[in-house]
Amino acid sequence: MAELLLRRKRPLDLLEKTKLPGGCLPVSGEGDIVARAVAEGEITAMLTLAAAMGGAVPDALFSVEGLAKGSVSTGSAAAPKSVKPPPTPKKAVSPPPKPAPEPVEEEGADVPELVDPWDFLDAGNEAEALGLFEGAALDMAGRDRVRELLMSTDPKEVVLACKIARLTNWRSLVMNLRRFLGHADTNVRREVVVTLGALAGPSMTHFVQRLEKDPSPEVRDAVAAALIQLDANG
Repeated sequence: MAELLLRRKRPLDLLEKTKLPGGCLPVSGEGDIVARAVAEGEITAMLTLAAAMGGAVPDALFSVEGLAKGSVSTGSAAAPKSVKPPPTPKKAVSPPPKPAPEPVEEEGADVPELVDPWDFLDAGNEAEALGLFEGAALDMAGRDRVRELLMSTDPKEVVLACKIARLTNWRSLVMNLRRFLGHADTNVRREVVVTLGALAGPSMTHFVQRLEKDPSPEVRDAVAAALIQLDANG
């Protein structure tokens, strides 16, 4: 039988006490002895216990009593070089998760993309552009482009400006449209009347009424419809 001792001037703290191996007890009030264990049986078991004690409190001095006269000191607690502490079991490592497969686009599937109606206009596709303008709101750059269209000498561009203003519900533009009621182009006069009917209020009625006797039947029909709308907008 041998007595295994751990010696240190400072007593064990609570964490160190919990690390002591089975069969090893903390000691207090016995000088520099801080832990004790009794080893019996084969020398292999004693060495294993000694290594475990040294690993629990590595800064303590380790000694053995009972093997021979006096005490046999091994120096630091981790001293016995011939005894290796039991290996720490390796944690099982889970394989990394497989990356999610990238979505495969089906052939012929529609891919949504952001579109600018002005791009369609610049490409000469007016129908697509007007469809995109409907219900949208013009930003400052868009309003500047509509003003540029109104200043054009090309009647088609003036008509286009009226359509865009009407589709985007730009009501504050109506005051700038009055001067086009006397435009030489029939399509311009008709489109201005339609736009005023959609965006203006009763205050524009007497301006639109000036075209009730317009030489173009299309303009006169537009005036009749606009007057009803202007009255309803009041």
